[in-house]
Amino acid sequence: GSEDPMFENTSFYVFPNPAHQNITLNFENTMTENGVIRVYDISGKCIFEQNSDLITGNNTVTLPVITLQNGTYFVSLVVQGEIRGTKMIQVQK
Repeated sequence: GSEDPMFENTSFYVFPNPAHQNITLNFENTMTENGVIRVYDISGKCIFEQNSDLITGNNTVTLPVITLQNGTYFVSLVVQGEIRGTKMIQVQK
């Protein structure tokens, strides 16, 4: 929660938006740990999941979205069962 100083300044960016072929996630992490990046459709169904080894400091992860239909999606970073950040993206081809 907001009381936890470790996550107070979590910046979580997803670009480009709208996306065509790939999206890039950029975020800071406070330790080396395993994370999961999930993509949800507008109904909240998880349609894509990728495990990611996070490093301390700045992380950059690229995901393909070329197989997704045009529409609105939510991209979440999940670490130890906790959602660290979520962004809404549009896929337009």
